[in-house]
Amino acid sequence: MSNESAASAIDRLLRALLPDIGDDVVIGQHEPLSHFGLDSLGMVRLAMQIEQQFEVVFPDGFLTPESFATPATIAAALATLRPDLETAS
Repeated sequence: MSNESAASAIDRLLRALLPDIGDDVVIGQHEPLSHFGLDSLGMVRLAMQIEQQFEVVFPDGFLTPESFATPATIAAALATLRPDLETAS
């Protein structure tokens, strides 16, 4: 992975997955992603992209709406699997 922080990578992946989010829209770290249209299928797609990007595998217990509720909860789940990553934005 490049020098891009995990938070920045998550933001980039979210914007690619949810194209209705304009570049001028700020996705707050504690903003519910359901407000931006993330549904269960999108959550699975996002999980797969994160697994590929960060070379991790989410255990079944992590694949919950709560783990993917906000950028902060995604970063927390990722930090559990990859504590070596910089997850702050």
